[in-house]
Amino acid sequence: MNLILNKASFLRDRQQKLKQVIMALLSLFFCQACAGEKVYTYEDGLTWNLKATSPFYYDVYVERVNGINETQGWVTSHTKLNRYYDSQEGRIASAKFAGWTFDPYGLELYGNYVNRAQVIGPRINPPERVLIAWLSLAEGEFYQLIYYLSPKVQASMLQGNLNKNNGGLGCSTGLIFGFIPGGEVNIWLEACQEFTFLERVKAQMGPSNESYFGKGYQSRLYPGLIRRQKESAEADGVTLFPIPPERLEHMRNSNTAPGSPVLLTKKSPVPKLTHCWAEKPYNLKVKLEIGSPQHQLSRRIWNNAYDFAVKVRYLDTGIHLAWQEAEEKGFNAQQRELWVLARLSAQGQVPATQIAKGLELNSAEVKQIQSWANDFCLADSKLSAFNKK
Repeated sequence: MNLILNKASFLRDRQQKLKQVIMALLSLFFCQACAGEKVYTYEDGLTWNLKATSPFYYDVYVERVNGINETQGWVTSHTKLNRYYDSQEGRIASAKFAGWTFDPYGLELYGNYVNRAQVIGPRINPPERVLIAWLSLAEGEFYQLIYYLSPKVQASMLQGNLNKNNGGLGCSTGLIFGFIPGGEVNIWLEACQEFTFLERVKAQMGPSNESYFGKGYQSRLYPGLIRRQKESAEADGVTLFPIPPERLEHMRNSNTAPGSPVLLTKKSPVPKLTHCWAEKPYNLKVKLEIGSPQHQLSRRIWNNAYDFAVKVRYLDTGIHLAWQEAEEKGFNAQQRELWVLARLSAQGQVPATQIAKGLELNSAEVKQIQSWANDFCLADSKLSAFNKK
């Protein structure tokens, strides 16, 4: 008996030592790999982002999003994508406000209904692959995809993010995942406000009736979302399945044609640079001092209200000029920030209510921003009318 126990103890010790050797070798491997690639910090540029888009009648609920970089040994976690379950009338009104034509079967690439995942521990260096798991609300089926970024795509994202490659101002990059019924996903690279269709891929797992987190997870939530999706289609007289071939092709080919305008449904011209801000210079570019309150506000906007940020050209210039105005008025720190957001909201034609959630603004702050923004546009319209006389 003692001999058997001693032998068992010997085997356990040997296995433990073997594990330690393996871990040491793996650590050495990863350290050597990391040594060949610089890890950039927030002072070097802007962080990348992940977004999701889907057709109005074939919406999805994203369960899980992770960015993974094994070379550098990190994994980013992302909060669930915010969804806006408006009626068709609400979507039409929103599209009209932004100068778009509502397309219930298209995959839009930016706007209120392209939703960005908020990242925990954002990175400058791009991921090597992305894990994304979702529930197709129209189908009631779960899917999972692991998407591998090519070296070329990683290089493009890093080049866009770094300040040194963009005249001293990083422009932020990311991937947009467009979900199509049946587990297909269109993927675009977004870099410096330009979109490039990369490819269409198929989920490696699904359709399945099991959530990423296991059977029964959030069972009270999912049936309600699925029911709401089907009721919305029924209320509008839309039959979801079987999907007509021309409808499926429209979804699959939306915004994918090489060399064609990306924003296929846009119908009105882009607002002029100084909309609702007649005295703002057209070409002035300002680089905010790193660590300053203005720079911190800029980073906060880019990281938490990206769709708002891209609608304001020369965002940092706007922050700089509006901040100066607020200081001249003797505003305190909170008032200065609200004044700046009002200036940017007016120029970008983005209602304050649409930036409230990302920037964690309360109702009183939203009301103040919208009031000032309305005043700016009213004053601008009067000045424009005077200048035409």
